[in-house]
Amino acid sequence: MDTLQVGGGLPLRGRLRPPSDETLSHVALLLGAMAGGHTIVERLSPSLDVHCTWSCLMDLGVAISSTTDGEQTAVRGLGWRGLAQPKLCLKAGESGATVRLLMGVIAANPIAADIIGDEGLRRFPLLDVAAALRRMGAAVHLQRGSDCAPVCVLGRALKGASHVLPQACEHLRAAVLLAGTMALGETSVTEPFPSDTRLEGLLALFGADIRRKGLTTTVKGGKNLAGRRLAVAPDLSWAAFWALAAGLNPGSELFIEGVAPEDSRSGVLAVLLLMGLRSDWLAGGFRVRSQRLHGADLPADQAAADLPLLAVAASQAKGASRLRGALAGGPEQAARLLGLLDSLGVRAGAEGEDLVVSGPTPLRPGRVSVCEDERLARAGLLAGLLDEGGTVVSEAGIVSDRYPRLLKQLARLR
Repeated sequence: MDTLQVGGGLPLRGRLRPPSDETLSHVALLLGAMAGGHTIVERLSPSLDVHCTWSCLMDLGVAISSTTDGEQTAVRGLGWRGLAQPKLCLKAGESGATVRLLMGVIAANPIAADIIGDEGLRRFPLLDVAAALRRMGAAVHLQRGSDCAPVCVLGRALKGASHVLPQACEHLRAAVLLAGTMALGETSVTEPFPSDTRLEGLLALFGADIRRKGLTTTVKGGKNLAGRRLAVAPDLSWAAFWALAAGLNPGSELFIEGVAPEDSRSGVLAVLLLMGLRSDWLAGGFRVRSQRLHGADLPADQAAADLPLLAVAASQAKGASRLRGALAGGPEQAARLLGLLDSLGVRAGAEGEDLVVSGPTPLRPGRVSVCEDERLARAGLLAGLLDEGGTVVSEAGIVSDRYPRLLKQLARLR
């Protein structure tokens, strides 16, 4: 059990780059494997989940190596439908992203693979990915009575199909688009609200014929991909964390590197704009100074991965905020979110599936448990940077895995 301790009361000043986006790191490795020639990936996420994808690709015949400092990763691509038949089951560990994205890639290759994982993988449902790939002609077999790993995928020649997502799911979207690059005809994905365009940009970089119109992204299959050199963009959730840490902390000024202006048009950064979070966009990133936020009516489903962070931000804004649909993820998730907010002293209550938060409210220092939930961990850490005392965030090993430099970066900013 890992614990992280942070204390507030000090302004944050300087510049930093948030950790690299984990989903884009998975996709960069997969595209490098699918492409012809060599790919060099800079700033690959160091997370264990990304390493699981790396390991599985090596079992599929892909050569991958990294510099000693981990700053550059080289992938030797196998080209069009070139993955090799694995000799053993592919081990995805506890990485839901690994198994979902691999399903999309293997489904279009002339191989068969069983993907297994550890006990923790059972919390990642696969039925939605399996159903979408089956609509394209894939053969995907789950255990009877289960919608989780293990899963068997038999590669086939796929046909493009149109997919309408009832709710946001970045792994499902990525799996379908990856499969679509090798399918006959066009594959489209329509989302319930705008998402960031960085996935499309990554596919286009490797040569995919991809376009976006409104809420629909379409990829035309059959075009060979080519290896490229690229740097993985930062995680926008952690960028939002630092933006709030500076924006809500008197006397602070942070320059957050690697984020582009278009990244603020969707997701958590777009939602925070509704609360008045303002930033200065400069070459290579954006600058945030301390400021006052105001309560707002927030489309929480547009930033589902950042609901706890938004709730803590709302507790420091002037007036009431309504996070629409924030409690629609099920009773367990709702209970965890409400429990965290209560332990922090946040004035919040449920109104149907909405969460209403009143502010500004002094946050209560103390100890909070986040149950290895990265979303809750970000919220707990933000609260610790804003309260008058110190906050201990326990069961936060996932942060140490995905953001090992967090505390060192924080120490340099004070």
